[in-house]
Amino acid sequence: MKFLKFFSITVVFLLSIIISFNYFADATGNYFNSNKNNEKLKKLLLSNNEVAVLNRINPFFYKLNLISSTEKKIDTIICGTSKIQNIGSQTFVNQSYLNVAGSGMSFYDVLFLCEFAITKYNPKKIVFSLEPHMFHTVLETKEWVRLSNEKIFKNLLQTYRVPYNISTKGDFYKEYLFNLLNYEILRNNLKYLNQLKNLNTKKFITDKNLIQELSNKEIFLEIYLKDGVIKSNMQSIYDKSNTIRYLAGNSLKRESIYVKRKETQLEKFVEKYADNKEIVLVKIPFHPIFYELDKEKFNYNRVEKFAKKISKKYDVQVKGNYNFLLTQCEKREMLDAMHLLESCIKRLLRS
Repeated sequence: MKFLKFFSITVVFLLSIIISFNYFADATGNYFNSNKNNEKLKKLLLSNNEVAVLNRINPFFYKLNLISSTEKKIDTIICGTSKIQNIGSQTFVNQSYLNVAGSGMSFYDVLFLCEFAITKYNPKKIVFSLEPHMFHTVLETKEWVRLSNEKIFKNLLQTYRVPYNISTKGDFYKEYLFNLLNYEILRNNLKYLNQLKNLNTKKFITDKNLIQELSNKEIFLEIYLKDGVIKSNMQSIYDKSNTIRYLAGNSLKRESIYVKRKETQLEKFVEKYADNKEIVLVKIPFHPIFYELDKEKFNYNRVEKFAKKISKKYDVQVKGNYNFLLTQCEKREMLDAMHLLESCIKRLLRS
């Protein structure tokens, strides 16, 4: 009898903790199971053109599932990280494309998803975002590669000779949230916390009017489209130099080394497809302040030289410029330190 009483009290206590956590601490669903989030998003996109998300999605597994489930002819594949995940119909008008880029992905995440999509769709064109930070790693022997099973990982090892550890339990946003959490616009989530709590059962929003209402109140949303495009509703903070310097400072604090092996592996990737596919390497610009503070530590010039070498050797196109001031983009198109509106990237690709 005492045991049953103790057991009942324990269950009630644990349930109280879970309910309290979900209501007070996790109003936006940041800690909600990412696999369930991905599945829910996938189902909603079957009947909706776009879905706004208040909680985290695991971009790697989401894009992996997207490639697996998309059964149509694809002529253009877009590969990279958050810097290029927002380009789609505005850039590729009346074209069949799939955007497999995603935020927080490592060099090998990007290569794997790109290779997976190319193998499945045999596209005519590959747009690959060439990013200086991609060639660096915090600890060379422990770069996270988020793959779903050992067989896929072994295949990647064989193709690229990757000497890195694998973990599906690592903090996915370890190298990305330092930037995302400091977006000035995200601080308004605290201001509107009560409203977000009321939306606890609506972590996925399909009502366009509600999306607009939250955007007007500067509540940050990521908006997912059927074609793999992921857009945010944030407005430009180009002129807020203190915020940009703060972001650059966070970047500079990271212990980082340049991994020469990644140049070899990317060149091998380009060599594999250069003869029968159009390959475009695009350099997405950084905010001028961020560019000046960040370029030496993260070897922007070295990546520039590598791009020129690859372009000449394999006759592939290189578009864009890491220095925003050397592009034709407008200030309003630079959202923060390193993310742009699609209209700017479209201009870079057509220059």
